[in-house]
This record gives sequence, structure tokens and C-alpha cells, in this order.
Amino acid sequence: EMPGGSITYLNFQVMPIDDENPGAGLLLIIEDVTHSSELEQRVAQDRNELRLAQRALEEANRELDRLGRFKSFVISMAAHDMRSPLGVIMLYVDILRQELGPAITPKLGYGLDMIMSQVNWLRGLIYDLLSMEQAEQGKLLINLEPFNLNELVLNVLTGFQAMAAADRIDLALQVPAKPVLLTADPERIKQVISNLLSNALKYTPEDGRVSLNLRQEAGQAVLDVSDTGRGMDASQVESLFRPYYRAGAPEKSRMMGIGLGLFIARTLVEIHHGTITVSSQPGHGTTFTVRLPLSQPSDKNPIG
Repeated sequence: EMPGGSITYLNFQVMPIDDENPGAGLLLIIEDVTHSSELEQRVAQDRNELRLAQRALEEANRELDRLGRFKSFVISMAAHDMRSPLGVIMLYVDILRQELGPAITPKLGYGLDMIMSQVNWLRGLIYDLLSMEQAEQGKLLINLEPFNLNELVLNVLTGFQAMAAADRIDLALQVPAKPVLLTADPERIKQVISNLLSNALKYTPEDGRVSLNLRQEAGQAVLDVSDTGRGMDASQVESLFRPYYRAGAPEKSRMMGIGLGLFIARTLVEIHHGTITVSSQPGHGTTFTVRLPLSQPSDKNPIG
């Protein structure tokens, strides 16, 4: 150790001056190896730290895997347990309609419609959670079949009429006279439209308007979902399709949601080889445009 606390590493080497004449004396070579020794120590320390980091990472990955399996189990069980009571509610709403028949007053009919609307909304949330889990695991499947997109859009819109009427929101639909025949997964496309429509209703104030415009262009089905809500700035639009992102508080607290709808919608559109874009400005509402090819590759099934 040198004055001042610094450490110097020296390498001593002794050898005969003349190998054939040992009596000629010895040669002492002293080499300052401080720099190389310090480098070797640092390398050894870095290797030890790397081993420790690798062990910590392996342990963290094992914990993440355990938590992931637990999360999948909880979501699966919760979805199953929530589906059962929702199914019972829907069953008894149908029974009430059949039993009362013509005796159903407009007020009671509106109440039953609202119950079914909320049940369908909750079922959509459950479906989104399951779809999110399947997408994360690379197990999101689509079942392709041809269907009339005009009829599917009308069916989805009908399910939201009571909810829109409660807030005096005008729901408008424009479809071409000729059916738009699409080969896709009808349940997944229904999920896309439901999520976009639910999002539009959430952010549209009372006495506003939500419109759906379906058309066919250049081998594609094109659907616009527009609202007269508050609109969004560029930073909100950029973050819009992230999981769990919400662009501010919705107009109606009873339609809070969990911020998965738009992420799921984009995922399902892209698995169908389509695109989804958004146009919005603060104070001027928002329009989502979905473009889907009319036919799909026959080998397309799991996402990933």
C-alpha cells in the first residue's frame, strides 16, 4: 500500500543472468501490474454481479410466470361465475316478456330493455377480459364464416337503443341497399362494433348523436362510428389503443369500463387483416373507421 492509501501491484521475477554460468549472479525484474490487476478484479467483480443479476432475473421470471397463471385462473373463474347470474337475468326477462305479453306497458318495456342492455354490456366486459387473456397467451382464435354484415350491425345497434334513449342520444344507422357479405368471425366482429359503439355512447353528452355508416369500397367492408362528444387532442389519440387507457372521465358514470375496449377492437380487427383508424379534434367529436377485407386467408386462425 502506497502513501495516501492507494494500492500498487508489483510482479517480481528472478532469473539467472547467464543460464550457463549460475555464479554470474541473478537478475531481479520488477513490473508494475497495477492497471492490469485492477482490470482483472473488476472483470471478476462484474462476473459475480452478472451471476447474481441472472439469478435474480430467473427468480423474477418464475414469480411472473406464477402470477400469470394465477391471473389466468382468476379471470377464468370470475368470467364463469359472472356469466351464470347474467344468463339467469336474461332468462327471466324473456319469461316476463312472454308472461305479460300485451300487458307490458311502455314504461315496463323500457325497463326490460334497459336490463337487457346492461346485461349485454357486462357480458361484453367479460368477453373483453377473456379476449385480452387469450391475446396475451397467443391463443386468440377466430372462426371464419360468411355472413351479412348489414344484419349484424343492425343487431348490435338494437342492443344499445335503450341505453342511448336513457341519455337522449340519437342513434343513426346508414347501410347500403345491397348486403355487405363478409367472411370473418361474426362474434368477434360483433365485439368490435359493440366496443366502438359503447365507447361512443360513453363520451357523448345528452342530446348528442352517434352514427354508424357501413359501406363497401374496393373489396373492403368499411364502417364509420362517429359521435358528437368532446373529441380528443393528438396526445390522447396516440395513446388511445393502449390497454387500460381512458381518455378522461366519461360523460356517464354508469358506463365506466376498464379501458380494454379499444385495445381489444384493434386486436380483433388486425387479426382479420384489417385496420382501424381514428379522427378527432377537441370539441368536434370522434370518428373511428374500420376497414376489413371481404374475405380472409383460409389458414388464418390463432393470433401470434
